[in-house]
Amino acid sequence: MPQPARARPAVRHRLRRGLARGVAGRDGRRSDEILPGQTWTYIFDIDETTIGAWPFHDHVRHVQANIDRGLFGAIIVRDPAAPRVDHEVPLFFHAMAQAGGSCRFESPTLSTNDTFESTFPDADEVCDYICRIHGASMSGRIRVTSGTPTAQMDVRIEDNRFVPADFTITAGTKVVWTNFGANQHIVFAGGGGRPTFCFNGRALSATPRQLSAQAATPSAGTCST
Repeated sequence: MPQPARARPAVRHRLRRGLARGVAGRDGRRSDEILPGQTWTYIFDIDETTIGAWPFHDHVRHVQANIDRGLFGAIIVRDPAAPRVDHEVPLFFHAMAQAGGSCRFESPTLSTNDTFESTFPDADEVCDYICRIHGASMSGRIRVTSGTPTAQMDVRIEDNRFVPADFTITAGTKVVWTNFGANQHIVFAGGGGRPTFCFNGRALSATPRQLSAQAATPSAGTCST
């Protein structure tokens, strides 16, 4: 993984709830910023409800840049009764999109009650956007039609969704997002360019790949090109 020019603070944030809530440990404290040279220890309560893979990523500053460097991982909780495989390779599947179109914006990191606004000048456009921290699981869509601009459209940011998530406005209308949640969020649209799909930070190129596997049979699975 490429190294940053200098040491950076970091924090870990789970993409799912269960092992811990948000960035809070069992004792209620938060690892909001782990500075260079500091450590933070999470204490998890593990039982049958936590069996599975639990992704985590950096969550303090320059979130996307640090994730692009590979600053993410996973905690795997195994079922002690399940059969073990001979060889195991964790895979992270994600997508990146090149810039394109006029639907391009990125808010600063929004804390509770912070706002962000953007005006949409182009009719006949569908603008898909996400929270850049929480990814495609927290997404929204704005449909822009021709007509006279109307009063601003207000969107609530909650943990972790946009309300409303899909709506229509006329060209020239301003949209204002307000964070009513406890978590931080970044409203982001990359322009709707062609997506590039990646495994573990490596882009897939040439012909499409096809992956298949048989559930509950650890030795089964194929990968073809």
